[in-house]
Amino acid sequence: HDITDMRQITAEQRQEAEDMARLIRYANAPIIGVDMNCCIMEWNDKVANMTGFDKEEVLARPLAELTAEESQTALQEMVEKAKLDVSDSGEFDLVLMTKTSGRLMLTMSGAAFRDTTGAVAGMVACGQDLTRMRETVLEKTRVAEDLTRIIETANAPILAIDTLGAVTEWNSKAAEISGWSKEEALGQDLVNTFITEEYREDVGRVLEKALNGEETANYEFPLFTKDGRRREILLNATMVRGAAGEVTGVIGVGQDITELRTAMAEQQRIADGLSRLIE
Repeated sequence: HDITDMRQITAEQRQEAEDMARLIRYANAPIIGVDMNCCIMEWNDKVANMTGFDKEEVLARPLAELTAEESQTALQEMVEKAKLDVSDSGEFDLVLMTKTSGRLMLTMSGAAFRDTTGAVAGMVACGQDLTRMRETVLEKTRVAEDLTRIIETANAPILAIDTLGAVTEWNSKAAEISGWSKEEALGQDLVNTFITEEYREDVGRVLEKALNGEETANYEFPLFTKDGRRREILLNATMVRGAAGEVTGVIGVGQDITELRTAMAEQQRIADGLSRLIE
């Protein structure tokens, strides 16, 4: 009777082990197991498909051989935690090299696993492939940096405010025209600091409209420089939204038409003078 019970228990344990092995093998997530020397003991189908390395090719190989240099330290730390019998080693980033010399960026959760005697035998880690997400983030960062450079070096004054009217962008051309450096302008109230009192209400109305989604094209207003000179600016103002779609402010792209206005006024003066002579 005792032998029968034992055999039943053994059969149940074997079934559980087989079920667990199948679960690991066919899981829709990369699962990697290493022994205490960080040599590969488990390499499921998902990792094999992602890397191009079959399980038979990698078993007993040091995981470090298939890991990018920047991941070596984190990997070793996880194994050391397993040796200390830490049940949950937390998350760590792992960059795996593929058979075609590509790179896979994974976020892994590691934990110690035990042998049949109950002793810690190594670490098993289950992960998530963040390669595409990381690449997308990097691409968006690159685009944002390119746009920032374009704004900063544009041959037109570009300025931006937040929803409270404080300056959040003041490019090189705006600094050159106004005499106010970017550091001096950032955080200042645009209307009250850089617009004369007689035009503040009108400019404030234009910016308020832009905040409400009503774009303004070719709005002309005077910008007074640090040394008191008046510059005529033709401004196109549009609303700016944040990552979640919320309104974060207004950006304005301008054109300094001071010299044009002066030339037109001079032409008008000459034309008026000629008209008087003719009369």
